[in-house]
Amino acid sequence: RHNPAMIGLELDERASVSVDKVIQRAAEAGRPLTRTDICVIMRRTNRYVFVDKAELNVRAAYGHSLGTRLCSLFGNPQPPAGLLFHGTASSNSSAILQKGIRRMTRDHAFLTAQPAIAASYGKRRSPEASVVVVDAVKMYRECRSTYAAHDGTWLVEQVDPRYILRVVNLGPEPRTDRHDA
Repeated sequence: RHNPAMIGLELDERASVSVDKVIQRAAEAGRPLTRTDICVIMRRTNRYVFVDKAELNVRAAYGHSLGTRLCSLFGNPQPPAGLLFHGTASSNSSAILQKGIRRMTRDHAFLTAQPAIAASYGKRRSPEASVVVVDAVKMYRECRSTYAAHDGTWLVEQVDPRYILRVVNLGPEPRTDRHDA
């Protein structure tokens, strides 16, 4: 998913490749796949990889670590309706307040319209998670850099600190490995 060149796959400008080519290259790499396998993998994953309706091509929904330009995936920037949220480890909060939300090793920074989803992303990274609240409407008005994905996810090159309204620390996850008698 993050290194298609490992099996000799070259993606197009939309981070897409033909399903037949995936099957061929996977077999050559000693990991045979069928179309059915690919469909099952995509139904079971929450990583947003898609086969087009004709089942001819597959691509990462966001192209997020493949050098894909946002406009080639999503067209023109779109205005969000309100606040957007970013989940992160609480240890990142200070740097985010100073430097903003940056894409780091990915091609884009991810935001969501749903605070609970942002919280779940933050908790994947650390038991002490935070949710960053972004004034996305102002950000769009001033720099037109918000792209809507298919699932309530918004992608941006970065979020300047001036658009961050607050950071909400969610605290540690309750431990589930202890049993009080």
